Amino acid sequence: LSSSELSECYEDNCIIQVDSEDEIGESAKAFNELVHTLSNSMRNEQEIKKFNEMLSSQLEIEQLAQRALIQINNFMGAEAGAILYEQGGERLIAASMNIKTPELLIKNDAVWTAIKLKTRQKFTLTDTITIESPLIDFFPIETIVEPLLYKNLPIGVLIISSAAKFSDDNTYGFEMFIRGLALSFRNAITYEQLQKLAANDPLTNLYNRRFGMVRLTEEFSRAIKDNGPTQIFV
Repeated sequence: LSSSELSECYEDNCIIQVDSEDEIGESAKAFNELVHTLSNSMRNEQEIKKFNEMLSSQLEIEQLAQRALIQINNFMGAEAGAILYEQGGERLIAASMNIKTPELLIKNDAVWTAIKLKTRQKFTLTDTITIESPLIDFFPIETIVEPLLYKNLPIGVLIISSAAKFSDDNTYGFEMFIRGLALSFRNAITYEQLQKLAANDPLTNLYNRRFGMVRLTEEFSRAIKDNGPTQIFV
C-alpha cells in the first residue's frame, strides 16, 4: 500500500481475516496490528485537533470546563466526571457530568491528594467488590484523578470514572488533552480575575461606574427587546 492508501485505511475497511497459523497468517496479524496502530493514531490526531479548537474558543471557566469534560469523557469512554479548581482558598466545581452530588468531591481526600502530590491517581476495582456510591449510579471499575498543572503548579483536578478499564490506546491522546486543558484553564482563571478587577473599584470593592453603565445599557436593551420592565442587578 502507498502512503496515501494507508491514510485512508481504517480498521473497519482494511482488516485482513486471519484463517491460518502459517507465515501468511502471521503476516496478516502483523498487518492488522499496523492498521490498528495507524487508525488509533489518526483518531487521536483528529480528536486532539477538535479539542484544541474548542479550547481556543472559550474563556469562561464553566463553559470551558463543561465542554472539555464532555469531549474527554467521550474520548476516554468515561461515564462520569468532574473538573474542580481552587481559587482564593476556596474549592469550587467548574463542571460535572453524571454525578449525583458533585459537592462531595470537594471533601474527598483522594481528589486533593492528587493535587498535593501533583501526580495521577488511578483506582481500579473488580466486579467481585460491592460498593454503594452516593456519587454515581453505576459501578466504577476504574477512576482517574488527574491534577491540572500549570508550570508545575496545581490549578485544578479532573476526575473521570468508567464502568470498564480505560484503554491504553487512548493514553497519548489523554496526555495531550490534559496539557491543553491545563493551559486553557489557567487562561480562563486569569480572564475571570481581570474581569473582576475591571468591574470593581479597588477602594470600595463595589462595581465601578463604567461597569455599571455597561450593565445599565445591557438591561435597557433587553427590556426594549422583551417589551418588559427594566431591573438592574449589579
